[in-house]
Amino acid sequence: MGPRASLLVLSLLAVLPQAALAQLSEEDSKAVASYPLSMEKVEKAMKASIALQRLLRNEPSVAHDLEARDLGDQVHRFEGSSKVQDTLKPFGIGARDFCYTMKALAMARMAAMMPPTLPHPAASGDHIKFYREHKEEIEKLEEDAAEPRTPGS
Repeated sequence: MGPRASLLVLSLLAVLPQAALAQLSEEDSKAVASYPLSMEKVEKAMKASIALQRLLRNEPSVAHDLEARDLGDQVHRFEGSSKVQDTLKPFGIGARDFCYTMKALAMARMAAMMPPTLPHPAASGDHIKFYREHKEEIEKLEEDAAEPRTPGS
C-alpha cells in the first residue's frame, strides 16, 4: 500500500464512527464473516468512502450523529442519516453494504497479515482468500481514492 492509500485508510479511521474500530460482538463477527465480498461492492464502497470522508470532515456534527455501539447500530445510524444516504447513493451502495463491506475488508486485511495459526473470528477463510486474490486491485482502488492534499488542507 502506498503512502497516499495509507493516509486514506488512516483518515477514514479517524472520521468513521468508533463502532467501526471497536471489538466486534460474537453476533457481529459471525455476520461480518458470512457477508459476501465482491470486487463490485469493494469498488463502490471505496469510491463512496472518499465522499463520506469529505462529508464527515466538513460536517463534524454528522460524524457525531454516527457514533454507534456496535455494527448493527452503525448501520442503523447510517440508514437514518439523509446526508449519509445522499452521499452513498450516487455510488450505488446502501448503508448496510457500505458498513459491512468496509468492515469485512478491514478484517480480511488484518487477518491476511497475521500468522495463519492466529484465528480472526470476523474474517472468514473466504474473505482472507478474497483479499489475497484481489490485493493489488484493492490497493490500486485505495491509491486512486486517496484525495490529493493541497498545502494547508
